[in-house]
Amino acid sequence: MYRRALLDFLHWYQAAGTTVLDRATVQRYRALLVDAGLAPSTVN
Repeated sequence: MYRRALLDFLHWYQAAGTTVLDRATVQRYRALLVDAGLAPSTVN
């Protein structure tokens, strides 16, 4: 499960063309997951 989540994040990160991994980047990804319908409590 963690492997899948990490791979999904890395694919998104690469596709987004982001060059910096910082708190703002992680928050954008988290917002994407919540907008996709995942419960906030399941998004770490």
